[in-house]
This record gives sequence, structure tokens and C-alpha cells, in this order.
Amino acid sequence: MEARAEIGENQIVIHHKKTPLGIRIFLIVVAVCCAIIPFSVLGFLVSSAKGFHIGVVIGFAFFGWLAFFMLRLFLWNSFGKEVLTFHDDHIHYLADYRYFKDGKKEIPVSGLVIDIFQEEGGYEHLGRMEFQQGETVVRTALPIELAELKTTLEKIKDRYPGQVSPLFFDSPKQV
Repeated sequence: MEARAEIGENQIVIHHKKTPLGIRIFLIVVAVCCAIIPFSVLGFLVSSAKGFHIGVVIGFAFFGWLAFFMLRLFLWNSFGKEVLTFHDDHIHYLADYRYFKDGKKEIPVSGLVIDIFQEEGGYEHLGRMEFQQGETVVRTALPIELAELKTTLEKIKDRYPGQVSPLFFDSPKQV
């Protein structure tokens, strides 16, 4: 469950700890099975001269979506990372699955409030970051060590002096 953060000049990358191999194998097997099922059914229908009907389209849509979802889970559990890129006037957030990107968000820096949310249930030493500016909220998905979070947020505060309001110095909030 624990992740690690790499702090660069204009970017912070939070890497996911790889999930055990057995779980990743299960996810990819389910994804492949979900991709094969509609083609098998279509082959059976064609060979038995039953004809093409709306159920085949629904089956392709459902199993295609399920296969994509399982592939996405597999990629996140194998290669997942979050990338926070700092620009002069905004921060860009991106969830990177290696072969595709998701969760692209930008949040303006002026009036930005940064907070830490501490994990519960035996993981009190871990936390997540939240960036809020007006109605726009970006919350990281991967929990990292609180000490590393505070170092990370200090770097953000130093990068944007006078524009960022950190709430994390007193005590982290509970998730």
C-alpha cells in the first residue's frame, strides 16, 4: 500500500508499490477472458447459423468494457504512478498507467490551499495530499509517508511563496 515520492525540480512523481504477482496474473487472465468471450459467442452463433442479433452487440459492449477495466486495473497495479508538474501559474496532476494517462487536472496556484489527509486503520504513518482552489479539488490516490509528504509540501510552498496556504503544519486530518 505504501508508495514513494521522487521530488524533482518542477515535478513530483509518486510511484505505486507493485502489487503481488499472483494478483496481477489474475487481473490479466480475467481481462483476456473477457476479451475472448464475445468472439467465442459470435463464432458459435455464426457456425450454428443462428444469425447476428442485438444480444451480440450488448455482449461485445459489456465484455469489452469489463476487459478494458481489468486491463486498467492490471496496468495501475503494475506501473501506476501519479505525476504533479509545477508551472508558473498552475499545478498539473496526471495519473499515469504507463500505456495511457488518466485523471488529467489543472489547478491554479493563486489562493491554493494544500492539506494532508492521514490514513486510518493501522496506516496512521501514511497520508495523501489534497490541493484546493475554490471549487477545484485535486486529491492524490497513493498514500505516502507523512514525513515525506511534509517535505514534499514544503517544496511546493517554497516554489510558490505567498500563494499557497498550507494547512498541514498543525495536524493532518483523518481520511
